[in-house]
Amino acid sequence: MANRDAQNQKAALAPRHHIGDHEEVDFAPTDLTDGREEKNWRSRYQERWCRFQICAEALYLLVLLYGSAFLLLLVWLETPQSWLDVSDDQYATFQVYAYAWLGGLLGGTLFAVKWLYHTVGKGIWNADRLPWRIFIPHLSSAFSFGLIAIITSSIFPVLNQELVRQGAAVVGLSLILGYFSDFTVARLYRLAENLLGTPTSHRKPAD
Repeated sequence: MANRDAQNQKAALAPRHHIGDHEEVDFAPTDLTDGREEKNWRSRYQERWCRFQICAEALYLLVLLYGSAFLLLLVWLETPQSWLDVSDDQYATFQVYAYAWLGGLLGGTLFAVKWLYHTVGKGIWNADRLPWRIFIPHLSSAFSFGLIAIITSSIFPVLNQELVRQGAAVVGLSLILGYFSDFTVARLYRLAENLLGTPTSHRKPAD
């Protein structure tokens, strides 16, 4: 009975997660053993399908990582201009938003790669996270693309418009936006929740 009461009290004190919450993960712990005993080198993941999925996810993210870097190089070399058959002014506009999309893809992929190898090492990797690992780089691309479009449109004159249109600035800013997109979207959700109110399903019943 006492154990059940203690469990109920612990559950009551535990943080409640709902839509928009972001799970904080310590990616740089002081203890580098991952909770394992010394010389315990064998993999926790003994099933063949599990190892196959981890390797497949790693290969997928590596393709995105180097593929996005290669596409950034092509955009910088202005190779797509001949494919699209557009003027210099049109290509300059295309170049800004191509940098935004690809920079966000690179940043989101870096985050997914870091998440993958840390969760595998800590023994908390699970197959149900596969959709998240597949889509987060592409969501990061769209998120960066949208924010760069807002910034360059002068709707919110926060940054120097001419500076933001420079290739290095767009790539650097988009990479940061893409890397932190998962965290930023969660914070934006909470901001919107505070400004606009919580969804009906999460509101507490009136007394």
